[in-house]
Order: sequence, then C-alpha cells, then structure tokens
Amino acid sequence: FNQLLLMTNDYKVFELNMIKKLNQPSQDYLTKSITYEILDSNGDTYYSEDELPTNDKKYEKKYKFNDGQIYTESEINNKKLDEDYEIRNKLVDEINDFDYYSSKIIGLNKYNFMMLTYAQNYNREEEIASTWYTWSRINSEKIKGNIDYGEIYRPYKKLEIEYSKPSDFSTILNEITKVSKYIETKKEWGSYKSLFNYGLYLIKSHGKEDGNGGVIEVFYMQK
Repeated sequence: FNQLLLMTNDYKVFELNMIKKLNQPSQDYLTKSITYEILDSNGDTYYSEDELPTNDKKYEKKYKFNDGQIYTESEINNKKLDEDYEIRNKLVDEINDFDYYSSKIIGLNKYNFMMLTYAQNYNREEEIASTWYTWSRINSEKIKGNIDYGEIYRPYKKLEIEYSKPSDFSTILNEITKVSKYIETKKEWGSYKSLFNYGLYLIKSHGKEDGNGGVIEVFYMQK
C-alpha cells in the first residue's frame, strides 16, 4: 500500500516500479495536453485547447480566400462573407498559435495535463492486459484574475490501477481498508464507489460491472 502512495507522488517512482515489474508501456503510453479556462467581461466561461487566449487584435484569426484576399474573423462576420462557415471550414487559419477573443479577458487559468499508462501481461494486438496502471496529474496555474478551479481541473496527482483478477483486487482492497478511514459509498459516473481517506490521500474503489476484478484510484490533492 505504501508503494502505491510513493508512485502517486512521483511519476519517476511510478515508471521505475513499472520497469522493475517488467510491465510494458501501452500503445498510447504518454498523453499530454494544455487547456485554458477563460472568463470574459460578460461573465461567460470558455475553454481553449493548446492555443493561448489573448485580446491582442494582431492575433485575430485570418483566412485567405480563394480570390487571394485575407480577411480577419471580424471582417468576415461584419461583411457577412461566410455566414454559414462553409468557406472557413475549408480553409486553414493563417495564425494558429493564439486564440483571439474580442470580449475582454478578465480571468485566465492554465491546466497542464499529463498521463502515463503501463500494462501487465500486455497483449498489444488485442489491447488487453491482466492489470492496467495509469498515472496522471494536472498542474493548475492562475495566469490572470482569480477564477476558482473547476472540480475536474483542481490540481492533483492520481494513480489508477485496474485489476482483471478478483483475487488481486481483493488483496489490495483489504490492505486499504486496514489502514484507511472509510468515508462513504456513493454513485459516481454510473457506478458505486467506496471512498477512503489516508492522510492527504483520497482513495476510491469499485468493482467492475462484469465482476472480474475492480479499480483502485489514489488521489493526492494539491493546493
């Protein structure tokens, strides 16, 4: 159980343990993404993937039409050149490193996501394994203003282990219940999960619908 906590805290410890156990990286071994949360002066909230939101008009999207003319997004809208987006959907945005907003940005958060996945007894062709190990984390940063982090974007580190063998799942669950404080069992995303607390860690467990094994999730919630 203590090893699970150490792996949750540090992805390098997680990867070292996976290598020692001779577990294999999955086909989609590494996933990284950046999401921006924007609050504008109208009180509306938006999300942007990878592109940095800005009010700087020089970064407004520009499109080169077939006649050779280049128009900004606002020019196209004001002149009603492409009301159904039929033309723009076929063109490449001339500037794609930034996400321009005409309404004033008063709050901006940045969420940096990373996920690593390993598997035990991994069959790459059929994408099946006896046990799946997934480590993930979100680093959250307030760039402008003071928007409260959304529930799914709160800073955290997480280790998720999916067991296909009921005996393996029962063994680790027994270890958790011996040393952790039981909180409650509640329905979450369509299945009933038991919640435990161990110091700064939140632990969730639930059996799989087919009755074969179960899932353990260990969260370290960061401030």
